[in-house]
Amino acid sequence: MYSLVSGSRCKDGKIRLFQDEGFFRWRFGNPRKKCAFYYLMNGDVATGYVVMGVSLNNRRGYILDYAHKDGLAIQEILRYIISVKHFDILSIYNFCLNDTFLQILKRLGFKTNSLVRIIERIRIGELPLLIRPVKETYTERDFFIEEVDMRKIENWSLKPICSGAAILL
Repeated sequence: MYSLVSGSRCKDGKIRLFQDEGFFRWRFGNPRKKCAFYYLMNGDVATGYVVMGVSLNNRRGYILDYAHKDGLAIQEILRYIISVKHFDILSIYNFCLNDTFLQILKRLGFKTNSLVRIIERIRIGELPLLIRPVKETYTERDFFIEEVDMRKIENWSLKPICSGAAILL
């Protein structure tokens, strides 16, 4: 997994979570949380992966993390997950998704305002994103990382694996 994300360093100027081997070990080391890992291989080399969080009843899969060397890998992995019907419902939080990934999801039948999402929005509401410097006292300048304003969601490239929701399935 690390080999696939290590080459995708902030070329677009977006703020990303640093995902190294230690991060993956920590994030997926919780034995009480279930995840399913899917890889697309070209011989011995992974060309893409998708990590699914699995609901307690094993019926729902949440796309938590993904990476690829080419745009087709994610589409092929998701197409496989859908075809083998490991889950009754597949979902992903709709934030910070680039246009290419959104088009893949749309082609595969994902919807932004499904009945499940409407019910969840009523029951749970929207998940907040809290961004603030960790210093006790801070200035306006502390909200910038290399001249990028961290208060603007469009400056971020977040995936569900970055949030506490990834561990609270």
